Amino acid sequence: MASRSPAKAPSPSSPSIGLVEAVFPKDELMPKAVKLADELDAKSPLARRYCKAAVNAAADPDITTGQGIERDLFAPAFASEDQSQGMAAFLEKRAAGFGGR
Repeated sequence: MASRSPAKAPSPSSPSIGLVEAVFPKDELMPKAVKLADELDAKSPLARRYCKAAVNAAADPDITTGQGIERDLFAPAFASEDQSQGMAAFLEKRAAGFGGR
């Protein structure tokens, strides 16, 4: 519930308390952000859409509601053509060709 707390955690300790994944110096931030964006861009468009919906819905602090949202988004994602493509590509050790379906 850190996002709703008025207390501020010092940046270097944020990863250790699970508040963020990493902290970078200002001059490294943009290259790291672009690298992450490129990695995300290689993922399934459908999975990205569902992840974004889950993050946007995460403002609700009720765990039961959050679990329901996750379930409602996971089921269609797992039944998608992109999931089948991703699983096959992983097993065949090749790049996936996601179509967003």
